[in-house]
Parts: sequence; C-alpha cells; structure tokens
Amino acid sequence: MVDVVALLNEAAFYFAAILTSLLVLIFTSIRYSTGKPQNRVFKLFVADIMIAAFFMCIKILCKPLASFNSVMASGVKAGYFGYFVFHTATAPLFALYMVTTMGEVDTKKKLRHFLMILPAVATEIMVLNNPFNEFVYSLDEGLNMHRGNGEMIVYGVGALYFLFAFIGLSRRWDTLTSERKNALVFFITMTVFGVVIQFILRQFKIELFAESLGCMGLMLAIENENDLIDSACGVYNRNTLSRNLDLFFKRNKPGYAVCLRIVSATSENSRGSADTLIKSVAKEIKSIYPWYNTYRITPTSFLMLVERDDLETADGLAELLNERIENLFTDLEDGLFSDYAVILAKLPDDLSNTQEVMLMGDSELPIAESGKRSDATQNLKSLLDRAGIEEALHRGLRENEFEIYYQPVHTTADSKLFSAEALIRQHDSVLGDVFPNDFIPVAEQNGLINGIGAFVIEQVCEFIKSGIPEKLGMDHINVNLSIVQCFQRGFVGKVRNIIDSYGISADKINFEITESVASTDNRHLSEIFKEFKAAGFKFSMDDYGTGYSNIQSVFNLDFDVIKIDKSILWEAEKSETGKIILESSVHMIKRMNRLALVEGVETEEQVKLLKDLGVDYLQGYYFSKPVPRDEFIALYDNGIA
Repeated sequence: MVDVVALLNEAAFYFAAILTSLLVLIFTSIRYSTGKPQNRVFKLFVADIMIAAFFMCIKILCKPLASFNSVMASGVKAGYFGYFVFHTATAPLFALYMVTTMGEVDTKKKLRHFLMILPAVATEIMVLNNPFNEFVYSLDEGLNMHRGNGEMIVYGVGALYFLFAFIGLSRRWDTLTSERKNALVFFITMTVFGVVIQFILRQFKIELFAESLGCMGLMLAIENENDLIDSACGVYNRNTLSRNLDLFFKRNKPGYAVCLRIVSATSENSRGSADTLIKSVAKEIKSIYPWYNTYRITPTSFLMLVERDDLETADGLAELLNERIENLFTDLEDGLFSDYAVILAKLPDDLSNTQEVMLMGDSELPIAESGKRSDATQNLKSLLDRAGIEEALHRGLRENEFEIYYQPVHTTADSKLFSAEALIRQHDSVLGDVFPNDFIPVAEQNGLINGIGAFVIEQVCEFIKSGIPEKLGMDHINVNLSIVQCFQRGFVGKVRNIIDSYGISADKINFEITESVASTDNRHLSEIFKEFKAAGFKFSMDDYGTGYSNIQSVFNLDFDVIKIDKSILWEAEKSETGKIILESSVHMIKRMNRLALVEGVETEEQVKLLKDLGVDYLQGYYFSKPVPRDEFIALYDNGIA
C-alpha cells in the first residue's frame, strides 16, 4: 500500500520549486518590461528549473506503482530522463543570463559564442544518449538510480559554467548596482548550497528548490523594473539612462547615442495635447527601435542607445527617426510643436561621459537646423563647450575663481570719474579666463546665476564699504542683473539683506538691465522696479538700440539712465543715417527726462561729438578697459585719468 504522506514529503521540495518558479514566471510575464534579451533568458532559465522539478515529481509519484504497472515504470524512467535533460541546461542558461545582464553579448564574435555553447551541447548529447549507453546514470530492476561517470562530467561542466559566470561577474563587479550585486550573490549562494548538499546527502532533495528561491531574488532585485520606466511613454526614464550610461562607459566599449529633441512648443495648446503628442512620438520611436534601449530624458527629449560599434545601425536609425518624426509633425495641428532635431554621437569618441550625453537632451543651445537631422559635429562641439563651462562654473564657485573688474564711467561736461560698471570675470584653472558672454547664459540655464549674482553684489558692497569709491569721487557702482535673477522669488529682499549687512546706502548701487530683458515682461518688471526704487536703488537700461522692443513700454519703466549701445555710436561715425539715429536717440532720452550714457567711446572725436549732443556720461576704452579692483584704484589714485 502506498504511503501517501511519505510520498508527498519526498516530493515536497520539488512541488515548492515548481510553485516558486511558476510564481516568478507569472510575475515576469505580466509585468511591464519583458522585451530585453536578458528578460527572455531569465524566463527560459526559470522555466528550465520548473520543468526539471516537474519531471522529478513525476518520478516520485510514479515509482510506488512502477513494480506492477509498466506505464508507471515508464513514468519513472521519463522522470529521470527529463530531469537530467533540463537540469543539465541550468548552469549554461545561468551563464548566458549573466552575460546578457552585464551587456557582454557581441553578435560579431561567433567563434567565442560557439566555444561557449560547445560544452553545453556536448553534455546534452551525452544525456540524450543515456538510454542507449547508461553513461550518465543507470537504473536497476527496482528503478533506483545509480550515478555513472557521465554524471560527474555533467557536474564538472556545470561547475565550469558557474566558474565562467563568476569570473565574468568579478571582472564587471564595479559596473553593477548594489541591488544587482546582492541579488547575484544571493542566487549563487543558494544554488551552490543546494547543489553541494544534494550531491553529498542525496536524501535532501533541495537543489531545485534552492535554485528557484535564488531566481526569486533575481526577479525582485534585477528583473523588476517598474521604477525604471517612464509610465507615460513606456520607455526607460532619465535615472535609468544615467545608471546604464555609467555602466556603459565603465565597460570601455564603443557605441552610439541618437537623441531626438523637440526644440520648441507653443503655449496655445492644452497640456493634454502636448502629452498626446509626446506619446505619439514615443510610439513612433518604439516602432523602429526596441523600447528597452530607448530613454525619455526630459519631457521633450528621447535618447536611443546603440551599445555596440555599429555605425550603419546608428546612422540608419537617425535617418529613419528623422523621417518618421517629420511625417508625424506634418500630420498634426500647426503650431503644436514647431521644431525638432536628431543628433547622432559616437561614444566615447564624441561624448566621453554620462554628463556629456545628458546634455544632448538638456542643453538649451540653438539647434543648427531644426526640423531636420542636425549637424552632429556643430552641435556636439557646442555641447562639449557647454559641459566644460558648466564644470568651470561649479569649480569657480567652489574654489573662488571669480573676480570683479571695473570699467569707469565719466561725466561728459568735465571728464571726471562719475561711477564704474562691475563686470565679473572667471580665471578658471582648466579653461583659463572665461568671459561673461560665455558663462552667463549657461549659468542662467543651470541655476548658478543666483550664486554668481550674489557674489557680484557682495564684492561691490565690500568695495563701497571700504570708502574708496567715494574718495575717488564715484556716485555709485553699476551692477548687471539677469532676467533669471529679476524673476526669482524674494529677490529684492535678498539684495536688501546683503546691502544692509554692509551698512551701505541703496543709492550707491545702480542696477543695469538690457533693453531686450526690459521688453520681455513689462508688467512684472514694473512691479520689481517699484520695490527696488522704493528701497532707494537706481536703474539703468543697458544696450539701448540693439533690440526691437516697444519703446513706449520700455520707457514706462522708471529708469534713471539709458545706456546707448556702442554700435549706434560707431555707426554715427560712418554714415549720416547713423548720426541721425544717434542724435534722435539722445534727444528722445532727454525729452523723457532720463540721463543719457553712451558706451564704446574710444576716440577724442567721439567725446567731442557726444559732448555737443548733450550726452551726460561716457564709458569706453578711451578712459579705460575693464580692470581688476586694485588696478582701477591705482589708475585714479595716480591721477592718470
């Protein structure tokens, strides 16, 4: 009579292995990400363990009745045979999973692949021939299994594959995240433990159960990628790209990045329309390239990673992407998105680290030719220049590499020193001298402008506090403001706190804002002006005559001084038309009860011309170029000017 309880106890670990493996397979099948080669190998690996456990259950359940039932006897034989066929493949499949997980698959190295699978194929053939030669195992009359020499070979080959996986893991250990490291160590520990115990103590049938538990650890730590995916578009998110790029560059292998940037969008459409378009763009991308190699790095930028040295694939992808997006935008409403660009970069030749690749999507630099595939060389140079400047800005604030230069402003009537414009310079340890025209736009985009602006105001306040400007006859010092600073919440209060900490009067600082900034948001700036003016600060409009602003709206702002751009002065010397423009500008400024300052003054003739026109103040190389503080002081202490 069959002892059912004993039978179930014997099969318990195998049932547990089947149940655990089945749960892992179900989860990995219904979860979001199942397309990567790594995912497919993992499912095959888990299925292999589950099927091997299933055959062992068949053997255990059939064996009590095998002595008097030929069908049951065949079931026992099939159980042993199926177990060996599938479990022999477990170690090679694990090694393959390790290779795909670490990104080591190279389709061009066919000989290497052949040598890798040769031992697995040989052992499988050996197992498949076992019914004829009983080289791996044999069964006696009571259907009890006896190990053959071939089983030792199977274990040996399995050990070699585990050794291969372990060596590969150790070589790439520093490229793995802590979660992957822990999961792989857990699986290897569980598997080795189960194999060793069952090999030594055959009555403990825990090998397959230990392997299935290890697979669950792999699933939870490696295969579960819900937090890595942009749910709106069904591709990987920015954090995943950053992590994967770090690993890619650590492997020191070539590849390509193809970036799609949607450059500009109008504000006339609803947010829902924009979101719908982005999803349509993502759908087009996924139709031509695997989603698991695609990343959404900003709300309007995608990047496709080709992790191999295959220019033909990367170039074809860029061309096809350009064609698909152009067709998509043609079919949409006019004005929803106006421009886009596709940029192709070779890694690590063009872009050598994660930060530089991210700039392909982050950068606000102008695109060479929007609406078409972009000029990669031009764009990548701009991106690299920006990356260098960003690093320099961080370095400058951290290592105090900034310095304030001063350029004097003189009265026209008697050429006396009246004020000076504070101009920031950076003496970078890597790039050398970096000028405001280069680093201010970058600082405005990455948020460092606030720190730089605070540094300028602090330095100017310290200079004024020293009493030297007053001694030199200076009425105030001019400080340039960025529009980003102007629109910063609580900016006026922060400036007042700085000057109050130095105990100086607000009228000793005159803020300069360019004409183009003054015409962007007249209502908002007017409110800011009122706060500043109420606190006692002065204001100048810089670069007047370079923009195309509405003159009435600009002059509605309460400026004290209007600075006429040097281009108007220089043109006045060249043509009668230029002279008329200069005269008209000065006349209009005076009629509006503003003070007129002309910059770019370089010659005695220009000084005479501007004096005849009634200009109030002059600035330019005729008096001095911008110089460091000590040189500025020495210039006027010595009575040179």
